[in-house]
Amino acid sequence: MEPILELEGGKLKSLKIKQGLSLRGKNRLRKQKFDIALFSSENGGEPLVIKDVVISEKEAITEVDLSSLPTEFTYAASFLNHDEHAYAKVRFDAQSVDWLVENLHLIKDAVNRAAIWRYFWQLIMDKQLTSLKYIEFVKKQLPAESVDQIIQVALMNLSGLISCYIPQETVKETKADFFRVLVSLLGKEGVSKVPIVDALFGFISNKAHIEEGLKWLEQAKITADGKDLHELALKHKYAILKVLFKSPEFDSEFKHELLEKTIGEDKSDIAANTRAVCRASLPDPEIKAQVWAEITDTSSTESLYLRRSKMAGFYSWDQLDLLAPYFEKFYEVLPELSEKTTYKYLDTFFHSMLPRMHISDSHIVKLVSLKLQTADNE
Repeated sequence: MEPILELEGGKLKSLKIKQGLSLRGKNRLRKQKFDIALFSSENGGEPLVIKDVVISEKEAITEVDLSSLPTEFTYAASFLNHDEHAYAKVRFDAQSVDWLVENLHLIKDAVNRAAIWRYFWQLIMDKQLTSLKYIEFVKKQLPAESVDQIIQVALMNLSGLISCYIPQETVKETKADFFRVLVSLLGKEGVSKVPIVDALFGFISNKAHIEEGLKWLEQAKITADGKDLHELALKHKYAILKVLFKSPEFDSEFKHELLEKTIGEDKSDIAANTRAVCRASLPDPEIKAQVWAEITDTSSTESLYLRRSKMAGFYSWDQLDLLAPYFEKFYEVLPELSEKTTYKYLDTFFHSMLPRMHISDSHIVKLVSLKLQTADNE
C-alpha cells in the first residue's frame, strides 16, 4: 500500500491509497480495514488517526475521507497501517520518509515504531529507499530507541546492509563510523546496552578498533574515556577473537596464544565452534584451501554446526585478493553438492558461501544457468 497525496500550502487536500501487486505470493488485491496515522509538525509524534479505512479487493485506488481532519492541520507525514491491523507492505511518500528519519523517536507507541523500522527495511529490499538514507535513519534514530528487540533487529539489518548493499570501497569506513556510534551510545544513561554490545564487535573493521577490543578483552569489560561501560560475557570475548583472526595486521603466533589464553580448557560446543571460525578466518592461502576442501567434502562426517562455523569464518573484507578464486569455485561445486549432500547442508552452504562481496555479470549468468537446470520441485 502506498499513499498518493495532494498538498496545498502544507495542507492535505486529498489522500488516496494505491494497492500494488507483489512479485511473490498471491497476486491479487485484498479487501482490508485499517487505521491511518497522520502526523503534524505541531503535534510532535502524537498522530491524528483516521479509523476503519476500507480498501477494495476490486479497485486498486481508494479515496480516503478527510472530513474529520481539522482545518488547521498541517501535514508532516503519514503511516498507512497504524497499530498493524492490515497485512501488507507499506510505502511512504518522500516527505514522510524525511520526517520519520528525523522524528521517529517522537512516536511513543513501540508497536508502531517497530513496524516503521521494519517497513523501512523492506523499502531497501524493494529498492524504494537508498542504502545511504537508511544509514542516516539508523544513525539518527537508534540513539533514541528504547526497545531491545527493535535495536537488535535494526543492528542486524544494518550489518547486512553494510556487507551487501553499499559500495565495496565504503564498507570498512562505514563499519568504523558505526563502531564509534555504538561505543558512544554505551556511555549514555538510559540506553538499552545488551543488544548494542551483542552487535558491537561485528562493526570492528580496522587495527585501532581491534586493539581497543583487545584491551577490553584483557580487562573483561568495555571502557571508554576512563568509564566502565559494560562487562564482557563469554560470547563477547569469543567475538573479539573472531575479529582478530580475520585481520592481516597481527601475526598468527599472537592470535593463537590469545586464543588458548581466552578459551583455555573450555570444551563446550561454543568453544569448538569459535576455534573453527578463527581457523577459517586466518588470512593464509593454505588454511583457506584446507577449509574449502573440508566444507565441500561430500563424504565428510563433521557436524553441520561445525561446518557452518567454518563457513562463517571463511570470508572477510580484508582478504578479497585471497578469496577471489573461491567466488568461481562456489558455482563449480554446487552441482556436486546438490547431488551428493542433504538439502539442509546445500541450503546452508548456498546462503553462507554465496559470493556477495564481489558480484560480476558472469556470476549472475551462472546462477541463472543453475536455476534453469534445476526443476521447480527440487
